[in-house]
Amino acid sequence: MAESLQPGDADAHYLLGLALYGKGDLDGAIAEYRTALRLQPDDAWAHTFLGNALYDKGDLDGAVAEYHTALRLQPDHVWAHYNLGRALDDKGDLDGAIVEYRTAIRLQPDHAWAHNDLGIALKDKGDLDGAIVEYRTAIRLQPDDAPAHKLLGLALRETGDLDGAIAEFRTAIRLQSDDAEAHNGLGNALYWKCDPDGAIAEYRTAIRLHPGDAAAHLDLGLALGDKGDLDEAIAEYRTAIRLQPDYADAHHTLGLALKGKGDLDGAIAEYRTAIHLQPSNPLTHHTLGIALEEKADLDGAIAEYRTAIRLRPYNVSSLPHCNLGLALMENGDLNGAIAEFRTAIRLQPDDADAHNNLGNALAEKGDLDGAVAEWRTAIRLQPDLALAHANLGLALEMKGDHLAASDEIEKAREVDPNDSSIAEAYERIRRKAGSK
Repeated sequence: MAESLQPGDADAHYLLGLALYGKGDLDGAIAEYRTALRLQPDDAWAHTFLGNALYDKGDLDGAVAEYHTALRLQPDHVWAHYNLGRALDDKGDLDGAIVEYRTAIRLQPDHAWAHNDLGIALKDKGDLDGAIVEYRTAIRLQPDDAPAHKLLGLALRETGDLDGAIAEFRTAIRLQSDDAEAHNGLGNALYWKCDPDGAIAEYRTAIRLHPGDAAAHLDLGLALGDKGDLDEAIAEYRTAIRLQPDYADAHHTLGLALKGKGDLDGAIAEYRTAIHLQPSNPLTHHTLGIALEEKADLDGAIAEYRTAIRLRPYNVSSLPHCNLGLALMENGDLNGAIAEFRTAIRLQPDDADAHNNLGNALAEKGDLDGAVAEWRTAIRLQPDLALAHANLGLALEMKGDHLAASDEIEKAREVDPNDSSIAEAYERIRRKAGSK
């Protein structure tokens, strides 16, 4: 074919470029497109296809330049706008990509690919609702597009529409049964629907189709752990780490499982690895702090709790502050503990445990009235909090109100009849109340 080309025939070079591109010979295609454009510089289609070949070669800047040239020559060139959107998207210019996709859609409203890729860009911008609208439009235009159903399923799952997500993942799998990502997505949706057995089946299918997917092994481990099979869960976490040694979430989750098995040293080692890989994750610092506190390393625990709080100072959760307060209290720093419990309550005023803990710290500081007020608040927020009833009962006993103390200890005993310390306190106070 090349031997019969006329040196000055731009169309022939362009067509040969198309043929070479279709065979996967990108370098040959690029050479032919360039020759065609040297002979006929104002061919918008040749610039567009040269841009496509450069895009596939990974030369995004070169591709963008060719698409811009095509659009200068033909401003209503739908495919140049669409492909420019793809190139800008890959370069991280989401706003520019969105403009190009929208222009392509304005010029050709039934351009399913443009709707689909606009949906992806909107999702990456955090506009899930907009993304869902575009995915639905793409599916209306091409109902058998399995990847579009999968993308819609992923977006619906993020919005909390698990039933809708499950339906889309099942459609994607019906259209393309060997899509491991769709099976894994369905597994995640089923997992959040509290169907661990269904989730496990989908994760196993995803792994059979793509054994090297570390995330699928991690997800399978989580579902197995929820089913109580910690040993098999740990095996899956280890597989995920073998496949992806720098997988911080897998190390963290393996640490949680090892702690559940009573292997604190192993858990601490995994938490430390996760922190080495992802130092700015406050959750891992917090869980490491809990493990260190259980190992009686209070200084280490306090340091980790402080790091967790520093990394997420505006966290709405009161738990890190509560745990730091408990560690400080155990370390003898009552003022520090009280400050942390008050911060926890400021973040979550309805946290009954935080009020109970603050009551304990105030009692140790000798502020019995303040402690009683906190324990009463804890009970109002959580009437079945046995510790708050017990603490309030003991405080009322110290204040000489044995009848009221007996009532509170009785309530604590009703909530937790197996706590021997509550039962002993109840008998002691009951005898005092009966003697009055």
